[in-house]
Amino acid sequence: MPRVPGRMSRVRSIPWLLVLRAAQLVWVHLRDDLSQQDRRRLGALVRKPPHRLSAQERADLRAIVRKVDLAGLGRDLALLRSMRRG
Repeated sequence: MPRVPGRMSRVRSIPWLLVLRAAQLVWVHLRDDLSQQDRRRLGALVRKPPHRLSAQERADLRAIVRKVDLAGLGRDLALLRSMRRG
């Protein structure tokens, strides 16, 4: 049996379906909780390095994130984690 390099075996050991499901859950929550304009603005803000954000951009980012149901997202992600153990 051929030997798999260490880096490749780590990549294969990642539970990719869970990673994809988590990304899907985040997207659904952002889509449901934010307007299209807010999603565009959020995308533009997170592409900039944090140390390059102005005070106004940081305030915009906080205002947008406050609109997201983080408790609901956390519950959904916790359920996803419990599914992995089962």
